[in-house]
Amino acid sequence: MAERTDIHLVENRRQLSEFIRFPWKIYRADRYWVPPLIAEQKRLFTPEKNPFYGHAEVALFLAERVGETVGRIAAIVNRAHNEFYGDKTGFFGFFESIDDKDVSGRLFEAAGEWLRQKGMDCMRGPMNFSTNEACGLLVEGFDSSPVIMMTYNPAYYIRLVEGNGFYKAKDLLAFWLGTIAQKVSQEHKVCLRTLNMKRFDEEVGLPSDSEYEKIR
Repeated sequence: MAERTDIHLVENRRQLSEFIRFPWKIYRADRYWVPPLIAEQKRLFTPEKNPFYGHAEVALFLAERVGETVGRIAAIVNRAHNEFYGDKTGFFGFFESIDDKDVSGRLFEAAGEWLRQKGMDCMRGPMNFSTNEACGLLVEGFDSSPVIMMTYNPAYYIRLVEGNGFYKAKDLLAFWLGTIAQKVSQEHKVCLRTLNMKRFDEEVGLPSDSEYEKIR
C-alpha cells in the first residue's frame, strides 16, 4: 500500500522555515547547486518586506509523507500581470519535490485548486515570483554551475512537470559572457582576478592593481 501524501498550507513560522530549507534535502548531493541565502529567502516570503505582495497574492504549500517533508510549491496571483495582459493566469513557483509523481501531482493539484478559487483559468510556471526574479525550468546544462537569475533543478523535474499535464510555453536561454569580460579588460585595462577569501580584509583594501602586484 502506497504511503499517503498530505498537503499543508504554510501558516506559521515553523512551516515557513521548513518551506525555505527543504531544497537542502533535494540538492545535498548535487555539487553544482548554489544554495540561496536563508535571510534573503525569509525576506522574499515576508509581505512587509517584499513589495511584490503589494500587487499579488501568494499561498505556500508543503507536501508531507509519514511526518517528513517531501515537496513544496507556491501558488501566485500576480494582479499586475493580469491587468496588463487582460487574462486570468495564475502561476506556480518555488517547486521542489522528491522523484515521485504522486507527490508532485498533489502539489500541482493544491496550487491549481487555490488558483481556481481565486478566479484563475490557467496555471503557468515555474515563476519565482515573476519575470523580475528567476523563472523557467532547467532542461539542459545539468553538467555545469547554475547561471545567475536562472532556475536550477534536477533533471527528473522535467518528467514530473510534463507528467502532470504541463507543456512548454516559451524557451528561455542563458548565455555565457566570458569573452565580453576578456574584451573589456583588454580595451579598458581592467584587472580581473579571483578574490582570496582567506585574506578578505586585505583584498578589499587594495587600492590598485600595482599594490596587488607588490604584495601578491
